[in-house]
Amino acid sequence: MTPSRRQIIEVESSSNLPLPDAFLDFLNENGLDPSVYTNSDPTLVMLKPGCEGDVEEIEVEVGCKLEKVDWFPSFYSLSPHVQIANSKAYQQGKVRVEFSVHD
Repeated sequence: MTPSRRQIIEVESSSNLPLPDAFLDFLNENGLDPSVYTNSDPTLVMLKPGCEGDVEEIEVEVGCKLEKVDWFPSFYSLSPHVQIANSKAYQQGKVRVEFSVHD
């Protein structure tokens, strides 16, 4: 089973929302670059060995298709706006965030 078109659209549309003014003020006051929070580069996640068969289940859970990274075994890319920390797969240790790709 793959994520529904509605789930994907919800993730994509929420990623286009502007940052709240209060948050931007906080970032500016603390010398932090707001682009870190609006970056559209993919996030790389790694599946725990033996969990490759759970990809479709994880996609449904997080509402986003996991794209296999052919040159990096066990790694998948996903939208940086997808929150996986509350997913069952993340909490059970089936998947972990490795890093976000930045220019």
